[in-house]
Parts: sequence; C-alpha cells; structure tokens
Amino acid sequence: MQTAAATAKKKQGFFIEVGCPGCGGALELKDDFFVLGCNHCGSVLRITMPAVPPAYVVRSGIDHRELRFRIDRHLKENGLPLTSSQLHVKRIYYPYWKIDAVVLKVRNRIESREITGEDGESQGETIDTRKTDISLSPYTMTLAAGDEVDGVPAMLGLRSQYLKLLPYSVDNVQDDFHAMPVIRPWETAFESASSSARGTSMIELAAFGRNTTELFMPRASIVYMPILLTETYGPGGVTRYVVDGVTGRVLNHEQRQEREVERLEQGQQIEFGKLGVDFHRCGNCGVDLPPVQSYIYVCSNCFHVTYLEHHEQVTREILVADDPGAANDGLYPFWAMSLDGEDQAAVKRLFGGIYDSDVLVVPAFRMSNFESVYRLTRRMSSAWPKLSLAEMSGFDRRAVAATLGPTEAQVLAGVVVARERAARRNQYDGGAEPVRPRRINLMYLPFHPQSYFMVDSVLQTVTFEKNQISQ
Repeated sequence: MQTAAATAKKKQGFFIEVGCPGCGGALELKDDFFVLGCNHCGSVLRITMPAVPPAYVVRSGIDHRELRFRIDRHLKENGLPLTSSQLHVKRIYYPYWKIDAVVLKVRNRIESREITGEDGESQGETIDTRKTDISLSPYTMTLAAGDEVDGVPAMLGLRSQYLKLLPYSVDNVQDDFHAMPVIRPWETAFESASSSARGTSMIELAAFGRNTTELFMPRASIVYMPILLTETYGPGGVTRYVVDGVTGRVLNHEQRQEREVERLEQGQQIEFGKLGVDFHRCGNCGVDLPPVQSYIYVCSNCFHVTYLEHHEQVTREILVADDPGAANDGLYPFWAMSLDGEDQAAVKRLFGGIYDSDVLVVPAFRMSNFESVYRLTRRMSSAWPKLSLAEMSGFDRRAVAATLGPTEAQVLAGVVVARERAARRNQYDGGAEPVRPRRINLMYLPFHPQSYFMVDSVLQTVTFEKNQISQ
C-alpha cells in the first residue's frame, strides 16, 4: 500500500546507477530502493533484483598523469626519491564480497553496586549482580573474493557504505581494465564473516557463562574495485606500487627483483545476477503506481491490488483496525502471522501476555534500530487479541508503505523469537528456529504522533520512537 506522502530522502550512502528504459537517462538508487521516478521523463520505474547475488563495478577516475602525481606525493611524504622512469601499469578490477546482515549479540557482565547507609556513607560492601545484555543491530562486512594479490587490501572497510556503483557488465568495464575472477564462493565468504563476528565474543571477556555473536538474514553482492598495479625500474630493481583507482591513494609499495605485473592472469568472465528495470504500472488498468517503496500497492484508479512478492501464506485479505477518531492518523502496516502447533505454543509463552495471543505481529515498515523492531513486535503480538479488525476495501491515502516484505519479515520473526528466548533464559543457545505461519495477513493500525513517539490510536498502549522509522 502506498504512503500518503513521499518523504525526501537525503542523498548519502551506497548508490547504484542504472538507465531509464523510457528515455535512457541515468538514475541513481540506493541499494535497498526498488521503486523510483525518473527525473528526466517522469516514468515510474521498478527495479527487480536477481535470485543470485548481483555484481557492481566502481569506476576509476585516475588517469596516467594523476597516477604519477599521487605516487610522487606519496614518495615525497615518506622522504623517498621521486619516480624518474616510465610507469608500467596493470589496471584490474578486484572483487570483494559485500555482506549485509543482522547481528545478535549476547554479553554477560557483572554489575557492582556499593551499599550505602541512610546518611549516604559507604558501608564498605558491594552487591554483585549478573547482567546479560542482548541486542540486535545491522552488520556490514567486506571480504576479498579474488585470488590473493600482494598489497591489495583484504577488506574495503567503512568506505563500502559510501560508494557509487554501476551494475557489472562488459560495457561498464573501463578500457584497459580486466576483472579478476571470483574464486571464493558465497558460502565460504559468509562463514568467514560469521567466524569474524564470533571472534568479537572472545575479545570481550564474559564475566560468567559465554558471550555470543551470531549473524542472521545475510544479503550478498560483489563489488569490483579498481586497483592500479604500477611498477617503475631503477638501479635498485623494480619498485611496485598498489594504487586505489578511486582516490589515488598509494596502498602499498615495495622493492622487487623482477617484474610481476604481467604475470596476473585475466581468468574467465563470470556471470552474475543482473538488475532489471521495468515500468511500475498497475497490471489491471496500466496507470502508474506511486513512486514509493512498498511490497503492496492499491491502484488509485481501479483499486486493483498489486503484490511485488509472491508468498504462499500471504492472503489477499487486508485487515485494518481503524478508529473513526483517527481520520488524520497514518495507517502503519504489520504482518500478522497466525501459527499452529509448537510455534503457536511458543509464541503464547513468549509474547502472549495476559491476553494469550497466538499471533506473531511483525512491523511491515523498516526501522533503523533492530531493538526497536524487537520491542514493537513484542507489544503488537501481546496486543493482538484486543484489536477489532475489519477488511480494508479500496484506496486509502493514509496508508504507510510496507517496505519490509513477508519473506524477510518471516526470517526476522525467527530472530526476534531467538532474542526473546535468550532474554528470558539469560543465555543464548545458538540458532534461530524458523517461524512457520499457516497464514499471513497484512494489517494496518492507526498511529498518531505524541511527543517523541508514535502512539496507536485504538489501544493507546503501543508505541515506538518516531526517529526509528527508516526514511
């Protein structure tokens, strides 16, 4: 369902450039965008993601003259003689896995409290209390995906969040560059990322039990970075420089006895998943759907419902818990997962509260803090039996976009359940069991702003922080 008003998005972060199928104009989208409007011809477009990880390429802006200047400046800063011979350059695109996930952290600590008398004076004694801190947060990591090349970094670091990329294709590979083959499979890369995350548990010593760090909901892509392997020759032999093709920064330099640039093999070209770009229109009447991010749209012309993700358990019935006094409130979307058997019993124990709820309710809009998702899921799941629901019919401008799809919400529900179990046991046994709903309904609930929070207009009990809504 489309949002009432599109919020202007601040231009920052990880951007991908694609072409408009209507006019050919360049478009920029963030890596989690999938619907946008063309600023050139006004077409509303939809981006379709491939089933396998897509690949992107970062173009180099360093020409031969700039390359020499950068190397000479590096040599001058290190008190070394400047280059005098010809530069021999091998231009490569080096592949990195970019992994985005959710990390669950369990940290065990001892909290000491000093005992004081009525006069505030210390009694010389302390009380030690065991505390287990459990949190969910976003996690991003990059790992080398190609064969090892001396001087080429094994990771991209924080810069992976601030790149402008093009979809990988032969046309987008610059002249004189060749792409190194990907030799590290995705499964191996994710295991390395998981191992690295788990290693942080060992760095932070547990006061009791054991600390745990585990990754969930991984999303992968390949990022090809331009690297300039440069050699100069002199009386001392060969000096080799590894230069970042985006910033021109010298990453590494060393003396060698012989030339090695030419020994790099090009390898075979690898097929990756490719982004698709198509017109975002109603399949019933052909009218443009709104240029906002959502998994469900109701056409303002014919009221036809369009789902961007097919999920067997999602019903066509859209529910709303409305209030006549909430005509000016936003209708916020949630995925209501009806459960059976052991899953239902588990949810009743964990989230049912005094109302014995058997439905797990996960927000269908993105939030910037996973702890906020966890708290809101608990509140909505407990409150579910108190809601009076009816079927929504037609187009409603108050509806906020459902930016979290049912498949991702189902996985996130399993992580939330694992988080709750760990909190109740004061320990984490590892793993998140899948949530298997027999039915999933999209449900809307009116919320209104109150101070720093959004408060539900029906029960007046469920809240979440306004600043946690991802824009």
